[in-house]
Amino acid sequence: MSAALVIVGLASFLAGVVNAAFSTGGVFVMVAATTAVFPMTVAVPLQGVLSAGSVLMRIWLFRQHLCWPLILLFVPGGAIGTYFGVQVFVTLDEGMIATFMGLVLLGILWLPPASFRLPIGRPFAAIGLAHGFLGSLFGVGAVLQPMILWTDLKKLQITGTMAMCLFSLDLLKTAGYIAVGFDYGAYLPHIAIATVMGMAGVVIGKRLSHLLSEAQFRSILRWLITLVALRLVGVGLFAIVFVE
Repeated sequence: MSAALVIVGLASFLAGVVNAAFSTGGVFVMVAATTAVFPMTVAVPLQGVLSAGSVLMRIWLFRQHLCWPLILLFVPGGAIGTYFGVQVFVTLDEGMIATFMGLVLLGILWLPPASFRLPIGRPFAAIGLAHGFLGSLFGVGAVLQPMILWTDLKKLQITGTMAMCLFSLDLLKTAGYIAVGFDYGAYLPHIAIATVMGMAGVVIGKRLSHLLSEAQFRSILRWLITLVALRLVGVGLFAIVFVE
């Protein structure tokens, strides 16, 4: 078994655990792992298919907690954003985009007052558009994750709803990458092991989620996303200063 298969399998298991326990964070584990063994032009298109097993298992386990009004608003906007994102796939300045994206995440997480609540309505169509566009470019949209924390949804609703939203966009992104010529057939062993290990991780992670209160869940999720945002800013600034 190649090193890439082992890394992808272990990362998929860990991502499944993290996603089921904290709703998000697993995608960043996968990005870190795949970019370590594949070039960006391969790692980005693979994100959706490698996480498909984990996401589908979350949808199934949390199916009674899906918030359909939010999903039905998010997906059409996400489809539009995904279409345009695939068209300009990794042609923009990655350093600037990463820096801007990290700063936006930090602002969304920490600037609104604690009492602020985002209504489940039209804003999520725009959130879907932004998330779909950025996710198609860099493999990580990272817009839905902080915004959903400002709703009144409970932790089980957040986990299931986010999984359904992301799976819908992953299908669209995969179709888009195929349309522009990406060959998924060359990576079938990686997809297979990621699917099995991701599902196993979700089963373990769901058990851990019940150990957390609502306040603990939101706090851990907020700090996970904060770490991701700081990493994006650091990577972006490094690319701007030392690469360009």
